[in-house]
Amino acid sequence: MNSKLIKIIFSKALLIICMASLHPLYGAESEDVLLKGLDDARTDPELILLLQKIASMGTGKSEKKLADLLKNSESSKVRSSAAYALGEIKGGISVTSRTALEQAFKIDDKYVREKAIESLAKTGDRSSLPFFLEGYNEKSGMNMKYWALIGIARYGGKEHMTIFTESLNINWEKGGAREAAIEAIGRFGIMNNWALIKSYSTGSEASLVISSLRAAGSLKNPDSLDVIEKQLSHGNSLVAKEALEALGQFGIKYGMPVLIRFKAGNQDNPLVENIKGILKKMNAEKQYAIAKEDINLRSEPTERSNIKKLIRKDSIAVVLKKEPRRYIITDKSGEMEDYWYHVKDDEGHTGFLFGGYLTIVNSYD
Repeated sequence: MNSKLIKIIFSKALLIICMASLHPLYGAESEDVLLKGLDDARTDPELILLLQKIASMGTGKSEKKLADLLKNSESSKVRSSAAYALGEIKGGISVTSRTALEQAFKIDDKYVREKAIESLAKTGDRSSLPFFLEGYNEKSGMNMKYWALIGIARYGGKEHMTIFTESLNINWEKGGAREAAIEAIGRFGIMNNWALIKSYSTGSEASLVISSLRAAGSLKNPDSLDVIEKQLSHGNSLVAKEALEALGQFGIKYGMPVLIRFKAGNQDNPLVENIKGILKKMNAEKQYAIAKEDINLRSEPTERSNIKKLIRKDSIAVVLKKEPRRYIITDKSGEMEDYWYHVKDDEGHTGFLFGGYLTIVNSYD
């Protein structure tokens, strides 16, 4: 093949590519062009391809046309594609479009109904709940049940706890269902429901761990604190951050001690900066003392003063004041020189602890 012929073939190919880029079926065109393409399309495959491209854009400009196709197209596949595209519109859809999806769910075939319930789960509201409940309970296949559960988890309430707990034991064909059920249990459940989801918080599937940590933050069961604290050191940064967010929801009484202990032992951890912010939101004190071992709380800054109570190892007390001078005391390990700290424990008792037995943690430094 001579070079002249090659150039001609290359030029024609380039021309075809340029022309194709201007065609609404193939190019990176605007939604206006795609909408015109819907009016000009002559075949169902052309309509479906255009609807797929509109769905990928996710804007609302085509919403009216999509609802019209959902209601009036003769083709089941076109109606299914229109129903799906409505669910991809970012920012939600109008009541008219939602009604069109609900009507399609009532009267259309299996494939359109599945796409209608999927889009309602993505863009509906609590008024769509009866359709989710119907879809969940009917024998139309797992895809229908899946999207119905997503809708119930999003727009349902505590009256649907039986569905959420039941969903944990269903063998779902795709991910997201158990996660939605777990988070719904967190939002609508009571503190004791932590027992239902605890096993997912330490599993190997990161998405389930994350959802259970979100639920733990909502339920605020103190029994979950040990698990949450361990997940702060998880190798997956998303899991670790979710554990941190969960602790933030526990507030000063339960969340602060865990955060202070973690900060003390993990100064180089990237979460430390986030911990400072959460402690600030909690209105945490500026400085805390962590007991390295069991230690006596004394009435005065001297080892000869009266013992007020025993402070247990890992207990945390607020530092009220550091004494200005260092002191030397002797114990079984030898001599130690450190400051005495005036502190208040979690029960409100005040007294003095010797610094050699403490780890001092600054909340915001």
